[in-house]
Amino acid sequence: MKPLINILILLIGSIVFCNPVRGKDPDSTQYPIIGKPCPNFVLTDIRDFTKKETSLGDLKGKHVILDFWAEGCISCIHSFPKLNKLQQQYKDKLNIILVGLESPNIRRIYEKLKVKYNLNLPSAFDSIISGPPFKKIAGVPWLIWIDDEGIVKAVSSSAEMTSDNIEKFIANKEFNFLDESYNSVSARNNSYNADYPFLINGNGGTKDTDFLYRSVLTKWKPGIHVGNMGNIDLLWETQKIPRFEVFGVPVTYLYEIAFTGSTQLLDSMYYTPIFETSDSSLFSDSNKNTYCYSVSIPKEKASKNYLMKIMQNDLKNYFGLTAKIEEREMPCLFLTITDENKFEKLKSKGKLDVNNSVMEVDYVNLLNCKIDAVADVLRYSTKEGVLRIFNKTGYSGNVDIRVDAVMTDLEDVRKEIRKQGLDIVKGNSKMNVLVISDSAN
Repeated sequence: MKPLINILILLIGSIVFCNPVRGKDPDSTQYPIIGKPCPNFVLTDIRDFTKKETSLGDLKGKHVILDFWAEGCISCIHSFPKLNKLQQQYKDKLNIILVGLESPNIRRIYEKLKVKYNLNLPSAFDSIISGPPFKKIAGVPWLIWIDDEGIVKAVSSSAEMTSDNIEKFIANKEFNFLDESYNSVSARNNSYNADYPFLINGNGGTKDTDFLYRSVLTKWKPGIHVGNMGNIDLLWETQKIPRFEVFGVPVTYLYEIAFTGSTQLLDSMYYTPIFETSDSSLFSDSNKNTYCYSVSIPKEKASKNYLMKIMQNDLKNYFGLTAKIEEREMPCLFLTITDENKFEKLKSKGKLDVNNSVMEVDYVNLLNCKIDAVADVLRYSTKEGVLRIFNKTGYSGNVDIRVDAVMTDLEDVRKEIRKQGLDIVKGNSKMNVLVISDSAN
């Protein structure tokens, strides 16, 4: 079922901040540069604003945050109620304007979200991503913070959108953020060439290439490349590369890779490690706990398991913690039948074209689809997407089901599937989980 696989990949990818789109260096004047005047722009057909059309010049005198979003970005949609609250709180001093990247369904989707969450945010829809004044954006959500004089004060993801930062912003004070402006992203990427190992041949500072085995763990600092080589299992099975590297990742990521070969723990394990350590600060999201790790081994000895074993030993040696995979009773969700007669009507006759299956933010339509796959789709498309949904219907065949709901809202999804004799309920089930604990003395 190729279309269904594509749907799941799309949803997984949309939970996290999108990677930048790379290309030749354009004219930097077409990009917001922190500390300099913002390039002029015009937004037309603005809704829920004092005027239908506005420009940068019209907005001077008030602090402005432009929040770029796209219809497939789940994290963008999750932030709307918070943005709405912040706009109402600071409406006399701040304009938060949503800029939806133009696509066939985005206006319809936003209108439905607006009604459901009672949004009163100025919003525009523009293909601003493809032309002046911003030829490209780093990804979505992508925020440009412009002060009352038209000066760019920050370019960030939505993680920095907090009351504390807004208070400092409108008071023209400095605040902390990860710089996602074009110049900063380009500088980070130009500092590293993926064709060579980290810190080799000037790729970070050293020219010493004469080694049989090498392992490097460093703290990430501004200016260092951010990214990774993917999951060990995919990397080794497809390319047989005797090297693994990640840059600017939290400690949790390192442990997940070392013990499972992947950070996609949703299918086989509980979605996050359990921490049983006396000091939890190591696993906080602070920039001080962000690391770069590189391991290179002889090709004749290389394997997925060998790479993972070396990584496990390195983490043990440096952080001094014990980590292992255990089976425990963990929270989960169950797909259940509430009305046998209604559910009977969902059973597929087996003659429908599975390629007609469709998934949008505001509905899904799955035809001749395995019910286990239906559970997976509902799982990835709700706020509870981190929790696995087990099929507890007692049925293992195919179904035809349409769910007209805001697919980022679990309660809205439950309301709709109850009409068809199904429900999603909370429960517990035995699952494998990565447990990180203090080492015994």
